[in-house]
Amino acid sequence: MAGLGTGLAPFRAFIQHRAWEKAQGKQIGSVLLYMGSRHQREEYCYGEEWEAYQNAGVITLLKTAFSRDQSQKIYIQDRMRETLDDIIQAYLKEEGAFYLCGPTWPVPDVTNVLEDAISRESKLLGKRMDPKKEIERLKDQLRYVLEVY
Repeated sequence: MAGLGTGLAPFRAFIQHRAWEKAQGKQIGSVLLYMGSRHQREEYCYGEEWEAYQNAGVITLLKTAFSRDQSQKIYIQDRMRETLDDIIQAYLKEEGAFYLCGPTWPVPDVTNVLEDAISRESKLLGKRMDPKKEIERLKDQLRYVLEVY
């Protein structure tokens, strides 16, 4: 999951539901959460809550990108690239779903990272796969969901 600014709000329900499932003794899959905004001090939406869920084992990976807190801008797609192996594991090998919520501008960059993950995994498996077609297939299967505005 990747959320920017207020685009994080819908993910609270996903995470709360996963926490509830885990409390019931159910196995939950990997949960990768990438969150981005301009400044951590002003826009760390639900930050302590996310950290608590990570400490409780509900969120597997939490990566933040605060684009204006340092001289070089860092965006969610940069954090995703840093954890490409985790994305391959959770999204492709475990057949997870990826949700992007927030503004439209990061869609091409996030999609590019997912295409890179598909390319890397298909090469490792010795398969020929068109990453763009695979992204469309994942969209059709509701495994790549865009809720952007």
